[in-house]
Amino acid sequence: MTEGLGALGSLIDYGGMGLFAIYLIWQRKLDAARLDETMARFAEQSAREETLIRERFDAVVEKYDQERATIYEQISAKLDQLLQQPSTPMPPPPSPPTATETMIERAVTKALKDK
Repeated sequence: MTEGLGALGSLIDYGGMGLFAIYLIWQRKLDAARLDETMARFAEQSAREETLIRERFDAVVEKYDQERATIYEQISAKLDQLLQQPSTPMPPPPSPPTATETMIERAVTKALKDK
């Protein structure tokens, strides 16, 4: 009766158990196709999200590179400006207080000098 069907015919000859085996094989094939489709969608979504994350990361890195370059230029310009100014001699350090001079006398002296 099922001579021309090959392996499928052999399973049908087993009756209910054979038909159940055919159902399991068919179900496994459908599940594998569904899983392949799900994995493909997941891989596509993952690639899109990775691209978005990389773009955001690149934007942040670019922003900080620009800020660093701006700060570097400002510091270089300030140093060049300072180096081009004529140097002024440093004032001598203040003389140490004498043994008889008190804190009040130093404050008064300083206040009078500042006026």
